[in-house]
Amino acid sequence: MSRGIWGNLVVHNESIADVNRAIESIFPACTPDPIIIIHDGSTKPLIDFLESRKSIYNLKIFYNKFVTVRGQRQCALDHTDVGNFVIALDGDEAYSQAVSKELRNCLLNQLSQKHYDTAREGNVPLVI
Repeated sequence: MSRGIWGNLVVHNESIADVNRAIESIFPACTPDPIIIIHDGSTKPLIDFLESRKSIYNLKIFYNKFVTVRGQRQCALDHTDVGNFVIALDGDEAYSQAVSKELRNCLLNQLSQKHYDTAREGNVPLVI
């Protein structure tokens, strides 16, 4: 199994601008892997926006009734293939361009094999 970088984004009552900024901040690090979006389905304009950007940003959108942020994050992890790094954000968070630029290289080329092996042995994703 090859190692990749998947995005996990939890969306709940954020603006389209905030969610777009979050997606664009992790897209360079995640490409070609998907960004998993967990949305509670409450905001129709945001749903329409995400649906229109699915192929542009390689989004996989899942709807899950919001109870807790923890539950939403677990839902995102449940849809993430094991053996990959995970960049987890809320819909109103974003990485700076400097971080985004270096993140992919750091995770795929500089993180120690020990961290990766430990995660695989525990059958858990690697999460930032």
